[in-house]
Amino acid sequence: MELGATVCAPRNPQCPVCPLMADCKTRGEHKTPRRAPMISRAVGYALSVRTESEAGKRDGPGGREVLLEQRPAQQTVMPGMWELPILLRADVPEKDLRMTVRHAIMQVNYYVRVRTVFEDDIEGMTVEAGSAAGAAARSSRDGADGTGAQGADARAFVTGSVDG
Repeated sequence: MELGATVCAPRNPQCPVCPLMADCKTRGEHKTPRRAPMISRAVGYALSVRTESEAGKRDGPGGREVLLEQRPAQQTVMPGMWELPILLRADVPEKDLRMTVRHAIMQVNYYVRVRTVFEDDIEGMTVEAGSAAGAAARSSRDGADGTGAQGADARAFVTGSVDG
C-alpha cells in the first residue's frame, strides 16, 4: 500500500486513519519549503519565410526558406542552437500575430509570440545578430547574465518544410 500518496500526504496528512500512527515519528508534521513564485516573461520572435525563387535560386523545386539565427557558443543556455530571430518588441499586435505559445519550465512561464516579418523589414524589427542588444535580449529571456554571449551568432535562411 502507498501510504505516502494516500494517507501521509505532506499538505493534508490523514493521521487518524493511518495504520502506523502509533509508531509514527512525524505525526503529520511535514515541513516542506515554500515554492518560489512563478515568473512570467514575454518573448517575441520573427518568422521570415521566402521562396527559393525570391532568393535567386530558380533551378530548384521552389521550396521555402526560413530565417534562423544561431546562438553564440559562449551562451550559457543552449549554445549553438538555431532559433527564430528575436523581435525588438515582444508585444505583437493581435492582427500581426502568427502564433502564441505558453511554455512553462522550472519557475518561469514564457509567453512566446511569433509574427510574420517580411525579409525587407527584418533588420528594423529584430535584434541584430551578434549585437550587445541581442545579448541583453537573450539574458532577459533566459534569466542569465548574458556574459560573453555576443558576437558569435549567425543569421541565415535555411531550406526546410514550412506550413503555409
